[in-house]
Amino acid sequence: MIGILVVTHGDLGKELINSMRLIAGMGEKCEAMSLNIGDDIMSLKEAVSEKIRELDDGGGVLVLTDILGGSPFNVSVSNLNQKNVEMITGVNLPMLIQACNMRDAYSLQELVTSVTECGYKSIQNIREKLKIQEGAI
Repeated sequence: MIGILVVTHGDLGKELINSMRLIAGMGEKCEAMSLNIGDDIMSLKEAVSEKIRELDDGGGVLVLTDILGGSPFNVSVSNLNQKNVEMITGVNLPMLIQACNMRDAYSLQELVTSVTECGYKSIQNIREKLKIQEGAI
């Protein structure tokens, strides 16, 4: 099973996982790590590397971060030199549900493609999509 690690600012990752479990009732081998005010960046970097090793049972690990170039991203990206580690930034709830739901059906590389597409598709301008005129509702 592909492990999933969500690394974010504050409790965002933890709460995304809690919401995913509420909606979909899944979440085995899916964990969150966070950066909070006053945390040591180097300690988080080491902890992320260790957690990736713990989550990898041979299927690899998908790391999801919140902001491209943010500290959680920066401490996580150095793990891409490890075999069977992939990373996507801009995590949202639909992406996390997709990752947990499809990780047994796909290879790690296929999962990255699927989750990235899901992320793109989950962001919609509803007025434009439904072609609603202003003041029509």
